[in-house]
This record gives sequence, structure tokens and C-alpha cells, in this order.
Amino acid sequence: MSNAGFIPSLLFTCALSQASYLLKRSFERPNPDPNDTQKEDSMGKAVLILYGRCMSLLLISIGVAHGLYVLFPSTGQAICPSASSLNPALFSWSLQATIILSVSLFGGYLRLLAYHQLRENFTFKLSRPSQLVKSGIYAYVQHPSYIGFLAVICGYSALVLRVGGLLSCWTGHIPVSGVVYGGWTLIVAPLLVCLPARILDEERMLRRCFGKEWEEYNRSTARLVPWVF
Repeated sequence: MSNAGFIPSLLFTCALSQASYLLKRSFERPNPDPNDTQKEDSMGKAVLILYGRCMSLLLISIGVAHGLYVLFPSTGQAICPSASSLNPALFSWSLQATIILSVSLFGGYLRLLAYHQLRENFTFKLSRPSQLVKSGIYAYVQHPSYIGFLAVICGYSALVLRVGGLLSCWTGHIPVSGVVYGGWTLIVAPLLVCLPARILDEERMLRRCFGKEWEEYNRSTARLVPWVF
């Protein structure tokens, strides 16, 4: 690989590595869970947390291998059983890859921003907060961490789980679309079921804890997307 080709590949791998780090952080507790957790918690079950961690590790493993293949394509082809099944366009910069990576990076940083601004009140298991945070990003949207969570997961998955992507190394010319779309289902479907339920659980708890203060805050801010919803 020439120097002219190596620099874009290095930048692509660096961006993917940053997205991998943000995905990993998005599944890590910023604070230990307190003792007074709420019983109504759709996403606080141990089995769901374990499932999420396993899926994130699987995605990150595929992403790391994807990044290494971008940097060292000749070595990758040597250890890839079905290198001819790969789509080379998926391992370099393109408009689609730029958009997907940008979504993933934005989502990851947004989730970390929510970690920072809620401080000790951000716990994975639903628990009574010490105060109702209404400043920073929370002045505009009530659940920024969930939007960030969806964005980093969906963006990352859209990059590494594609027909002609790295999974084709082991599926060969057998149609890989079923594997890819099956992977998408295993990742996205639980989120689409659990996240809305978790949001409702959280809002019921906040209404009980803060009463009229939360009701006024709820009326004046968006739930998920500022000025939209």
C-alpha cells in the first residue's frame, strides 16, 4: 500500500477505533448501582445487561477485525478463507461510510455527555435521583443518553454488519444477507422493545419523585429529539 493510500486507511481505522471505544463505554456503568433501585425497571434485569454486553463485545470484535483489514488488506486476504466474497468498497472511505461513522461517533459522545452531566445520578438500574437535572443538554431533551445509545449501536452495526463485509470471510459465496439481517434483528429488536418501556418506567419514577417540577419540565422539553419529539 502506497503512502497516499495508507493515510486514508489509517484515518478510517482511527475513526472506527474511536467508535469502538465509544460503543464499549456506552455499555459500561458510569456509577455503581445504588441499593434503592426501582422494581419497575424494564432494562435493569441482569439477563438483559449481560445480553447487551455480549452483543457489544461481538460487534467490537468484528469492528476491530474490520479496521485491521483496512490497514493490512494483503495480510487480511491471506487469513480470510473467502476473500473474493468481500466488497472492497466497504473497507475504505465513502459517503455512506462517512455518514455511518459520524452517526456512531455523535451517538457515543452524546451518551458520554449525558454520563457527565447527570454525574452520580446516572445509573444503569433505575433509582431515585438526588435532583432533577434541567441544565446542559437536559435543558433541551429529557432522554439524550437513549438517543445516543441508539445512534452509536445502529451506526456501528450499519458499518460492520453489511453484505460483503467481514462476515463474508467465513460464509463465502453462500448468501450472507440472512446472517447480516439476523444480526441486525438480534441487536436492534431488543432495543426497540426495551427502550420505550424503560423511558416510561423512568418518567413514572420522576413524576413520583418530583411531582409538579417534573411535569413542568416534561411540558417544556422534548423527550428524545429537540423541537421535534
